[in-house]
Amino acid sequence: SKAVPPSFVFNLKHNKVLHKNVVFLTVGTQEVPYVPSNERLTFQKIDRGFYRVVVNLGFSDSSDLPKILNNLAGLIPDFDSQEATYFL
Repeated sequence: SKAVPPSFVFNLKHNKVLHKNVVFLTVGTQEVPYVPSNERLTFQKIDRGFYRVVVNLGFSDSSDLPKILNNLAGLIPDFDSQEATYFL
């Protein structure tokens, strides 16, 4: 989905804070046991500080998202999956 997550909008209205980097993350599970590692992550820069990431996993793939998101460190300035705040 290309919509802005309601949790993001609520946080922005409630806390009146816009973080330096915002990653809209979508995680999908495919109907195959494994998705090849080079096809698991799709990255798109939307605008300065805004990114869209889609993670596709097979039903037997590891779903350790912080580990998977470590791949973003070279794409997003100052990104550290261990320091990130997640809104579900």
